[in-house]
Amino acid sequence: MKYISITLCFLLIFPLFTLTGCTGSEDGKLVVELLNEISRGNWTAVYDISHPALIYCGPDKEAFVNEMPHYGASLEEFFKGAEFKVISIKHEDEWSTEGIPLTDVSRVLVSMDAPTKRSSVGEYTITKEFTSVNQAEILVSPDPTDENLARKVLFHYGDVKPANYVRFVIADNEYSSPYPNKTVSDPEPGQNRQPSKLDFFDVFDADYQRKYVACVLTINNTKTVLAISHEGEVLYLEPLDPPLNPSEKQITGPVWDSFVSLMPEDIASFVPPVPKDYEFSYAAKEMKEKVGQALKLFIIAEDGYGKYKERFPAGIMSVTGETKIEWPSDMVDTKGKTLKRDDFKNGVVVFIHMSSCGSCMNKAVSFWEELLNAGLSKNQVIFISKSMQDKLGGFEKRIDGSSIVIDQAMKFVLPLNLNGSPSMSAIDENMRLVVSLDSYEMNDSFKLSRALSLITSRQ
Repeated sequence: MKYISITLCFLLIFPLFTLTGCTGSEDGKLVVELLNEISRGNWTAVYDISHPALIYCGPDKEAFVNEMPHYGASLEEFFKGAEFKVISIKHEDEWSTEGIPLTDVSRVLVSMDAPTKRSSVGEYTITKEFTSVNQAEILVSPDPTDENLARKVLFHYGDVKPANYVRFVIADNEYSSPYPNKTVSDPEPGQNRQPSKLDFFDVFDADYQRKYVACVLTINNTKTVLAISHEGEVLYLEPLDPPLNPSEKQITGPVWDSFVSLMPEDIASFVPPVPKDYEFSYAAKEMKEKVGQALKLFIIAEDGYGKYKERFPAGIMSVTGETKIEWPSDMVDTKGKTLKRDDFKNGVVVFIHMSSCGSCMNKAVSFWEELLNAGLSKNQVIFISKSMQDKLGGFEKRIDGSSIVIDQAMKFVLPLNLNGSPSMSAIDENMRLVVSLDSYEMNDSFKLSRALSLITSRQ
């Protein structure tokens, strides 16, 4: 009787499936079941029949069930109302997906018939297959973490969600929201600040009282959690993925930690303590820019854009004030001269950061001419070029009388508070920062005029 049942099963499904048996038939049903459960938003059932290899939060079922109503809403909408049919199933003894080795695999080709036209959904690549050819291949394989080796569907639910990073760093007696409390986009997109959009998560204490907020930044290609108090104070800046190795942590740890306790008013003039002779200036510069942008979006999230503009009319990264600047000891110009602060006697020294691009050089020269017209001498202006000297063409002749320093490693950029190309910083005789404009502000005639006024007032 057992022999007859197996034979009958094989005869019935052979026209539809190739290189499979009853297990293959069940695998096809499992794939269709998964797609239907996604379309219903039944994330508990979805988790139970999904293979853990591609689930972004691994064995944390609670996190998946809590987070996917938010992160998977577009995926649920994509599949809603559609009908799915198995076209074919192929069996493979060994297979791999995204570098993950698998055994006893069913490759299930399934079609999708939707009542309305669908558009692919962001990080869910399978939706691109369905929208282009109305079908996609989905794998089924035994779950090695299941004691019965239950067969489960491999479905990629996207990368690790920001909520997971936040949950990883909070204290044991703290709790975080499974999805953003607020998502804020920069209302000044023309400035191209990054991140231009940010999710903010609430973190609660043991009594579930809102304690602070957290967001996830990508700094130096590292997923990093930034925690901010209700008043806007930086509570911690924690690099997570990939984790720092012990050597990196020893050298750069103090740089990350230096942001703790900063308030929004501090960030523009803050100079992270980059270790000397260590090529971390560019990463520290990126830290400062992205933390500053995050603080800006935090203020907008809490108080609105109008209040932000009242508080920072010139922008959160615009510096005017009494910040102390340390003159670099190893600044040598293209003529081999070591530039020292004492060489410039009294008065303001203006640094202009630029590159070899034509528009950057033209803008730098234009500002240089305005400085001269305002009463500065040529030797009070120093150009910092991130391009090699042979790439500057006739630029040196155009600014004859002013020094040029080649800084491909950008080691002078952070200490001098330079940001972008072209950008500028001016320091007075007491080595205090008079004004600093980034590359966006250099195109703002009002801010340029204001900077010139501040510079000439210190002459």
